[in-house]
Amino acid sequence: MFQQFRRVLPKVPVAISRCSRNIHKGSCIALNSSSKCPTIRPKNMLIGQHNRLLSNDSKSMTQIFDSDFDPSIITRNGDSLERLELEEFLGRIGNDPVPTVTLNDLLRFQDKISVDREAVLNDNANETLKDIFILVGRAIQRFLDLPYITIMNPHMAKIYQCYTDTLNMLLVFVDKCSGNDAKIVSTSLYDSIANFHITSKKHEEELIGVLSKILEIHTDNTVDLREAFDEIQAGLVDEKAFLDSHMKERILMRLLINHHLLLHGQLLEAKTGWPMKSIGSIDMNVNVLDILSRSYDYVNDMAAMKYSDKIKMEVKSVFVKADGSVKEQIIHDIDHIEKYDPLIFPYISNHIEYVFDEILKNSTRATMDNNVSIPVEVVVVLREPKSLQDYYKLEVRITDHAKGIKPEVVDHLFDYSFTTVDNKASSDPKLLTNTSDNMIAGMGYGLPMSLTYTRLFDGDIHLKSVFGDGTTVYLEWTGIAGKNKVSP
Repeated sequence: MFQQFRRVLPKVPVAISRCSRNIHKGSCIALNSSSKCPTIRPKNMLIGQHNRLLSNDSKSMTQIFDSDFDPSIITRNGDSLERLELEEFLGRIGNDPVPTVTLNDLLRFQDKISVDREAVLNDNANETLKDIFILVGRAIQRFLDLPYITIMNPHMAKIYQCYTDTLNMLLVFVDKCSGNDAKIVSTSLYDSIANFHITSKKHEEELIGVLSKILEIHTDNTVDLREAFDEIQAGLVDEKAFLDSHMKERILMRLLINHHLLLHGQLLEAKTGWPMKSIGSIDMNVNVLDILSRSYDYVNDMAAMKYSDKIKMEVKSVFVKADGSVKEQIIHDIDHIEKYDPLIFPYISNHIEYVFDEILKNSTRATMDNNVSIPVEVVVVLREPKSLQDYYKLEVRITDHAKGIKPEVVDHLFDYSFTTVDNKASSDPKLLTNTSDNMIAGMGYGLPMSLTYTRLFDGDIHLKSVFGDGTTVYLEWTGIAGKNKVSP
């Protein structure tokens, strides 16, 4: 069996510092010095057709690791884990398809929770571990396929290191839990991972610690990603293709990890009775109007900081019941949403909130910058499933009258790094922005990430703008099946 797994992938030194941008924008680096830029001779790296960053021998490999790197060799059943075996593992797992996950998949253990909670957690842990291995492997392969000089950018190297550290933690976990399982030690690394299963409460709880650490190291790195592409020489990388895949899989990885962490905590705290208000990441009682109210407060708080003013918003809700009857209400006081009938849409609430935040930030900025006093108009339509096999549907229309968007700009609004905020304005600390993944004003990630969030579970975003008049955004979400909704 492989003993304590160490990092076999070369970790680009965090101490990398950029040299003068007059040479190559963000591409010339110094490995161990901030004062001079030595010639880079990566003779011990495979920089062939695929620009791989795997070392040719263990001794030279350690030279490009951090100083705290453990030089002990990885072994499996007393034998060295060869570099080529790791390459083969990454090649296979990096080519596995993206895990297909639906909301109903996340609820697949719903009817078993009250019967055997330990079995539910173990089964979900195994599915989560399998999917995370694939997503991490695909991410590493995506980085290894980049041109060598690109991955040596310090911001790109930082993100790449997050994934290699993640792979190391996962392999160490599997090694620790596998013991002398003959099915694990006698096969390739790829097959060893496939044959591994969590079967005890102890191992599932150990996985919780690993997943928590992974979630922590992958938090708030979208700014690094943006800065990396700002510094990388144009044309070296297909930025759109890379970011479309990377951001979708990053969001999916964080969702799967969060889901298991939350499910673990919920089952530990839940009483014997059923049902639960939340199942993992899915809140079974999301009040869409409450989320809209929070987003409205959020953007207005920032508008007050920058403009010393706030926008007004008119809201209408429409509830289409399963029997076809319709109930409408006009929300006159969005600040006191508790006075109105809720619109319950079982879903992942922070996904909806993220999208509301981004769309309303854009509408608010446009409204304020163009000195428009007409309120932003919002219509929220919720459709109940007509049968147990039908799905909840949520449709939201957000309209502003802030003079619209230039036609030549509209087609690029969902491209990563495209922004209508100029550099001077985006440096203003009072912009509609914050310090987490929502720190997007002027960064160009807000709309494309919103599109990724909505399309994750068969939703979509459509935008129509009339230049000189205003802009309307149509948001669509598909929720859980009617058979999965259990009234509390």
